[in-house]
Amino acid sequence: MLDMWRIVEEGIKHLTSDELKILKDTIKGSTEFIGFDGNNEDEYHIAHTLVNDMGRFECFAGRALNSHMQVAPGYRRMLEAFEPIRPDLADRGMTLEEIIAVLRPKRPSSE
Repeated sequence: MLDMWRIVEEGIKHLTSDELKILKDTIKGSTEFIGFDGNNEDEYHIAHTLVNDMGRFECFAGRALNSHMQVAPGYRRMLEAFEPIRPDLADRGMTLEEIIAVLRPKRPSSE
């Protein structure tokens, strides 16, 4: 999930101002990694260790990685949308359409 967020945030950095406006109008929530719930999601401790203790994913260093709300289920839906796109990103960044598809994944019909 950290790798997905790193790639998404890098893609956002390369959007034009017009594309950023479309993104902000389309995505009402956060467009950056806000961490995991430190009380209820084990992923928080993994992310904290990778970022702060091991020096991995330096782009997230200095961030408060505790989202104070459960976000892992939403991140898993995002990952499902991201995985088919990932192989095509070896030599390019994400497009606006791909970023939106990942940040607004479709919810299963049972939710």
